[in-house]
Amino acid sequence: MSNERILRACRFFALPNRELWVSTDLREAFSYEAVDGHDTPWLNQHLADRPPRKEFWFYFNNAPEKADEVCREVLAEIGLPELEPQVRLAGATSGAVFQRDLGKPFLRALRNHFTWS
Repeated sequence: MSNERILRACRFFALPNRELWVSTDLREAFSYEAVDGHDTPWLNQHLADRPPRKEFWFYFNNAPEKADEVCREVLAEIGLPELEPQVRLAGATSGAVFQRDLGKPFLRALRNHFTWS
């Protein structure tokens, strides 16, 4: 099954003007680029993760300029302005994922994505 079909089956809808797939139920959005640039196991892995109640996760290969502003605009457009946007970056080839808290100047590795020996 294609990534687009998986997203539709999970009740995501497209926001073509923002180039995003969005689910208000799951509180997640995937950029078209992230969906097209990753395989189905990658997508399924990230669909299985759940954001905390007050957060909305945005997945990008490359975050847009002014990501905080853009994500807050999207949240207002979809009727969820009270949620805190979190940008999750995924390299198209590495599969490494990092979360950036838009209100703090640091990146933190996501749980269970790396095994250190």
